[in-house]
Amino acid sequence: MTFWKDSDRDDFRHNLNSSARAELIEGFLFFDTQATAREQFIDNTGAISASPFNATNNRTTVVGFSASPSARHKLGDFANAELRYRYNTVLVSQGGDESDIHTGTFRLSDGVIVPRLGWSFSAVQTRRISKGDDPSDERTTINFGLSYAVNTRLSLNASAGYELIKDDSLFDAPKGVIWNVGGRYRPSPKTDVSLSYGRRFEQSNVAMSARYSPTGRTSFISTFSQTLDNSERRLADSFGFIFVDENGDFLDDRTGLPFDPTEPGLSFDSGTVRQDSFRLTMTGSRGRNNFSLSGFFNERSSDRLGTDEFVIGGNASFGRSLSRAMRANVNLSYRNTDFDTADGREDDFYTAGLNLSYRLASDLSTALTYNFTLRDSSISAGDLHENAVSVRLSKSF
Repeated sequence: MTFWKDSDRDDFRHNLNSSARAELIEGFLFFDTQATAREQFIDNTGAISASPFNATNNRTTVVGFSASPSARHKLGDFANAELRYRYNTVLVSQGGDESDIHTGTFRLSDGVIVPRLGWSFSAVQTRRISKGDDPSDERTTINFGLSYAVNTRLSLNASAGYELIKDDSLFDAPKGVIWNVGGRYRPSPKTDVSLSYGRRFEQSNVAMSARYSPTGRTSFISTFSQTLDNSERRLADSFGFIFVDENGDFLDDRTGLPFDPTEPGLSFDSGTVRQDSFRLTMTGSRGRNNFSLSGFFNERSSDRLGTDEFVIGGNASFGRSLSRAMRANVNLSYRNTDFDTADGREDDFYTAGLNLSYRLASDLSTALTYNFTLRDSSISAGDLHENAVSVRLSKSF
C-alpha cells in the first residue's frame, strides 16, 4: 500500500486464503496444505478501524501455513486407522513471536463392539515452539470413547482420558483425567444438534454445535466452546474447518460465513488464555440476494496478563448482484467490550460499510468502498471517529 503524501507509511496489506489436497496413494496416503494471511489489530484499546486502508502501528500481519501428510487404513471390521503429522507455522509481524507447531495424531475410529455400540481411540501430541521471548508449550492428550446408537435419530457418547499441558504462561498448567458425556440428535436431514458436558483443563467443560437448514437457501448455525489456547493455536486449529463451496469461496464450516482466521472483537494474544465463545449465525440467499445475521460473545481470562476481556456483539450483511458484472454489499456491526481494567474501561464499537464492485474482465475488477467507524469509550481518550472512502483496482493471475 502506497500513501500519496506520506511515503513513510507505505507498507504491505495481506489477504490470502488457499488450500490444496492430494491423494498420493489411492485410499491410503494423503497430503493437505493450507495458507492464510490477514491484518489483525493487536490491542483493541488502541487505534482500530473498519477500513483496511488506515495507517496505524496497532496493526499486525498474521500469516499461517499448514502442511499435513496422513495415512489411512481400514483394519477389517476392527476399526479405521489414521496416522497424521501436521506442521503449522505462524508468522506475526509485531505484537507476537513466530511459532512452529508440530502435531502428531494416531486415531482409531468406527470400531464396533456389538451392534449399535461403537468405540474410538485417539492419542495427540502437540508442541508449539516460539522463536522469540514468548513461552513455548506442549500438550499430550489420550482419549478412549464409546458411542451408542439409540435409534436412527439419537446417539449417546462418553469418553475418558488423560491430558498433560506444559505452559509457562499459566500459573498452574492443567494435567489429569479428562472425561465427557453427551449426545447427537438428527431428527431429519435439516437438523443436527450435538451437546457434551465433562471436565477438561481442570474445570468443567461444555461444548455445543447445532445446525438447522429449513430450506436449501437458509441455514442457522450455533456453536459454543470452552478452550485453553492462544491466538497462534486457534489459527492453526481453524484450518480443519475450511471448506470450498461451489463458487470457489473459502467458508468456515463452524459459521457458514467466509473464512476469517481472526477472532471477532478480541485483541491478539500470544500467551495462553481461557476462552468461552458463542456464536449464532443465520445465512440465506434469495435469487440475486444473499444475507447473513450473527450474534456472538467471547470471554477470556489470562494468567499471564492478569486481565479478563468480555466482548458481545453482532453483525449483519446484505449483498445483491445488480448485473452479471456489478455487485453491491452493505455491512453493519456492533460490539461492546469490557476490558476489566482498573480504570473500568468499556467501549461501544460501531462500523458500517458499503461496497460497489464491477468486473471489468474475467481477471480484472474495480470497487468503490465507504467505511464508517465509531468508538464510544468510557475513557474520553479512547473515543474514535472515522470516515474512509477508497477506490480499488484488482487483477488476478
